[in-house]
Amino acid sequence: MCVVLLITIAISAILVEGTRIKAAQTQIESALDISAKSALANYNYLLKELYGLMALSSDDPDLLMEEIIYYLERNLMVEGIKEHKTKAESTLDTINESETVKNIKKFLGVDKKKEEKSLDLYDYKIENVKVQPIYNLSEPEVLRAQMLEYMKYRGLKELSEGLMDKFLVLKDFKNQVDILNGKLEVAKTFTEIKENNIRIPKFFTERYKELYKRYGNKRT
Repeated sequence: MCVVLLITIAISAILVEGTRIKAAQTQIESALDISAKSALANYNYLLKELYGLMALSSDDPDLLMEEIIYYLERNLMVEGIKEHKTKAESTLDTINESETVKNIKKFLGVDKKKEEKSLDLYDYKIENVKVQPIYNLSEPEVLRAQMLEYMKYRGLKELSEGLMDKFLVLKDFKNQVDILNGKLEVAKTFTEIKENNIRIPKFFTERYKELYKRYGNKRT
């Protein structure tokens, strides 16, 4: 019975440990991926927008490694990072560090008691991180290749947008022609009105002269 119990406990311990290691592996890979993306968030926006170049302000691998370690420690919640403490814990630490509380603890003899640590199934410790830059933008060939790779898609986009604008202009062309014809008709009408305004006074003047010649002499 004891042998069976020992075997069961051993198998259970192996399964639990294997599951813990597998879960830790998954968490580390996910945290490392997130940390790398967080470090890449400092890219140059203009170069990315115009040429599709993911360029960082510094190409120093050591500086990039420090940034990745910074984010990795906080993603894995490595012990000793102050940012991991909750607001209540930070407030409690502030109270405990005050002189009044220290004197009370010293008087009661509880200032030397050790705090109990919470259970940590993983207890992550970052020993080493290696960062290997893929490309250096100071190399002309690499820079040219990346720009051409991005611009061949951007060029198609710009060309398609230009064609769409032309199609929209052609679509509105009929409306523009109708508006222009309407303007010409209005101008023609105004011209006729102007000619009539000139012709009517002239007509009355001529009629007046004719009447004057016909009846003016008889009156005298």
